[in-house]
Amino acid sequence: MVRVRFAPSPTGLLHLGGVRTALYNLLFARANQGATILRLEDTDQDRYVSGSIEKLEQSLKWLKLNFEEGPTVGGIYGPYVQSERLTHYRDAASSLLHSGAAYRCFCSKERLSSLRSQGVGYDGHCRGLSQREGEERGKQGVHHTIRLKVPTAGDTVIQDIVYGEVTVQHSAVEDQVLLKSDGYPTYHLANVVDDHLMEITHVLRGEEWLLSTAKHLLLYSAMEWEPPRFVHLPLLLSSSGGKLSKRNKAAFVETYQERGFLPEAVLNFVALLGWSPPTTELLTLDDMIQLFSLKDLNKKGSMVDENKLLWLNKQHFKRKLENREELVALVDQLQQCVKSCYAGILGDGDFKLSKGYLEKVLLLLEDRVSLVPAIPKEASFFWVDPNYSTTDLSTHSANADTVTLLMESLGSCDSFTKPHLDGVMREVASGSGVAYSKIMQFTRTIITGTKKSPGLTAVMELLGQKTVLRRINNFRTN
Repeated sequence: MVRVRFAPSPTGLLHLGGVRTALYNLLFARANQGATILRLEDTDQDRYVSGSIEKLEQSLKWLKLNFEEGPTVGGIYGPYVQSERLTHYRDAASSLLHSGAAYRCFCSKERLSSLRSQGVGYDGHCRGLSQREGEERGKQGVHHTIRLKVPTAGDTVIQDIVYGEVTVQHSAVEDQVLLKSDGYPTYHLANVVDDHLMEITHVLRGEEWLLSTAKHLLLYSAMEWEPPRFVHLPLLLSSSGGKLSKRNKAAFVETYQERGFLPEAVLNFVALLGWSPPTTELLTLDDMIQLFSLKDLNKKGSMVDENKLLWLNKQHFKRKLENREELVALVDQLQQCVKSCYAGILGDGDFKLSKGYLEKVLLLLEDRVSLVPAIPKEASFFWVDPNYSTTDLSTHSANADTVTLLMESLGSCDSFTKPHLDGVMREVASGSGVAYSKIMQFTRTIITGTKKSPGLTAVMELLGQKTVLRRINNFRTN
């Protein structure tokens, strides 16, 4: 049975790279009727950020990424938080000491810092200590770490499903710390121990861990354990072409959630950052499960292009408008956004806050919306009158007589509906001698304060005769 894990560290907000790792693990497991495990790697106490576990859980819930096992749902391989599994790591370290695959290192922080300042790694200073001497000094309470005894010659060959065969010379690998002086494991020991005990069959993780896999394979060999298959994922790149830094707000899921992106669009976007699906790029989670295959993963780094995300968001938005339940949810979201944007201007009983009105707004904006929270400002004309002092009317060709004819014609309408308004606007063009396109352009600017909008007569019908006439009059007296 395929068993994979997503093992984030609670050191901050959820990175897009983390989302991709979680998603690919889940897709691979579901495509193979396997299980996905959520495991929290919190053993690096110096980097722990308070509240990050809660934020991680919130982001995963927003993305609708659910796991078969984990801290919340439980499972027979728990606990699923590394700080609750310290006995397992200490037992493994003791076993490695006993077999001679590891040794105690008593080097001081000052000595190690001096080596780093010289640009060199650990020099194996304590490697020659006998097991007995190491045990005796340990019993005396001398602070120490436990290090992996990396072979001095030869190499380790990594078989990676994406990158193929990668050879790492042992001379390039320093004796890695496995257990720190505070009794907590390093990532390398905890990772290997947990993956073995939780019977993980495939490890999907970022490319930055590829070379470290040599250390992990040495640990598997020393413990006489069968290693999992490894799948390393290419880097995510910023728009400038460099690695997507955690200092970049575009790197985090929470940024996109706050801006109003749809979770379905974010997942779809992240899925394409390193995977080439065999069919369309517009995918639901179920689509991804059906199509996902490790053979379609790319080696080349993927650029995080927000324009692509905006396009995907628009497509998923349009799909939601076709589903009654999801349309209702979008209306509720828009209602809250409008209330927040125009608090003090629109009262609770204003029809422009009604769900029926807002639903029509969304349907009119179907081909124009990328983000729902941006609608109240980008399409403000649905709720407030234009400010003509800031509106560009320089290109209009209508004189006062044309404006008067426009107001009279619209004022005498006994049916303020789109089909009837289409005819009225053609009559105004004919009666004024101004081209129909010019009349429509000018009227759009008066009614909406913009040069671009959904179909003008559809907007006029929704706004209503009273509002339209008021805006024309405001323009005349401006």
